[in-house]
Amino acid sequence: MNMERLNSHGFVLLENNRWLKYRDNLIQMMLNDFEGKISRLEDLHSVLRKDEVNDFRLRQMIKINNDQETINTYLEPFWDDLKPILGPDCLRQKRINLVIHMPGDESSIIPTHSDVKTGNSSFEIGLWLPLTECLEGNTMTILPYEHFCRGEWDQSVPVLTDGKDSLLFKHFLPHGNQVNNTNQTRISLNIRFKSLFAPENKKNILDYYTTWKISEFSKIALAHWIN
Repeated sequence: MNMERLNSHGFVLLENNRWLKYRDNLIQMMLNDFEGKISRLEDLHSVLRKDEVNDFRLRQMIKINNDQETINTYLEPFWDDLKPILGPDCLRQKRINLVIHMPGDESSIIPTHSDVKTGNSSFEIGLWLPLTECLEGNTMTILPYEHFCRGEWDQSVPVLTDGKDSLLFKHFLPHGNQVNNTNQTRISLNIRFKSLFAPENKKNILDYYTTWKISEFSKIALAHWIN
């Protein structure tokens, strides 16, 4: 991972071949709902009405989040990237989020925002996992750190990828999306990570996070501290 780019821009695209097999499994799981009517998620809007999207999204989220150990398996390929940032003791968000952004669907617009304003810790790192191609007209946008520092709020940039890259980003950076003006549905997952010992904000550490990684040293130290 390019740590220098993460520090200067606030985000970095990752190529992670170990993640791709899990990505392919998730894509196939969603496609199975349509019994061969579509062969790629970019065409989801051709078999799903806009008023059916949220029910479909919730069903898929239940499947994805049903087993916490499976989530840990999905995320394991990214530990080598996250450990140098967060250290050996890491919390993760309990539930992976799923975003479905269909062409012309104004209800799926997420205005530019910083999650710190809604209670997330500024010490979090976000991981964005696209399951489809992400084009300029349907993708997530993010404000680079250098523009954030200068208060240049209109300088957000689109995150462009064939869908096989992943994005690590500083979670206090403003991000969002716009109306999907392409002919392709965009689907992505997202989840947040934080050092076990970094300050939280308003999100309750017991309700919002779960322990993902903890060092042997910390296990011993916490046991003696609690006792």
